[in-house]
Amino acid sequence: MDTQAQQPAAHRGAGSAAAAPDALPLPSAPGAVPRLDQLPEDAPMRVRLLTAAVELLETEGFAGLTQSAVARRAGVRQSHLTYYFPTRAALLRATAQFGMEAVLTPITGAAALGRLTLDEYKARLLPNVEDRGWCRLMNELGSACAEDPGIRDWLKQFNASIRASIRNGFVALGIPATEADILVLHMAYVGALHQDMTEMSEQSLANARQAVAHTIDVLVAAIRARESGGGAPCTLERPSHASARGRAQSAQSAQSAQPEGAAP
Repeated sequence: MDTQAQQPAAHRGAGSAAAAPDALPLPSAPGAVPRLDQLPEDAPMRVRLLTAAVELLETEGFAGLTQSAVARRAGVRQSHLTYYFPTRAALLRATAQFGMEAVLTPITGAAALGRLTLDEYKARLLPNVEDRGWCRLMNELGSACAEDPGIRDWLKQFNASIRASIRNGFVALGIPATEADILVLHMAYVGALHQDMTEMSEQSLANARQAVAHTIDVLVAAIRARESGGGAPCTLERPSHASARGRAQSAQSAQSAQPEGAAP
């Protein structure tokens, strides 16, 4: 590899501009992060480093995702990596963002071109083996919030971007999902991944995929029923204490009004 190409932009007089995110290369397959050997020779250093990080996450697991290991995998000195990612937490955040963008970019791209079908949308959202690495990474980032409070704010933004991609898919399909619908699908996906992580078996992964697919089917059916006048919109509003007390009093009154000896 060209030594000059390995130098961070700051070392070439580009200042702090190098820290800005680079455009994600088009994945070679739906939901896939490009491999190092698939990147063009002039790929930005940040993209090369994050691609190496994703490969390490898949092959070595979370414990193997260290700054020194990523630098070795990318074929650069560690000083080049720490320019972009001064701490391991920064590297983990960037890796999670990079990988999830690769998973969701195909959905966004197909939606923008008006070429997204419901079957394709569902297929791209179903969990797979590689998602176990992302789940473990997100769990570790959540645990690191106590050490780095900034991670919590980042996680909120990250989750918002996930829901935005889910929303864009529904919009492209002409399905008027509410914020509650989107939240249900997001939570179902996260919950399915966590459940699979507790067993790590072929059956647990199959169960996770089935759960997410079923959630999408149920949501789409409910949304279409609402549109045809067959159901009320799903909202995030919680019933007030007053309405809850009213329902309880009504039930109690109905019960007391029953004839003596009648079945409840």
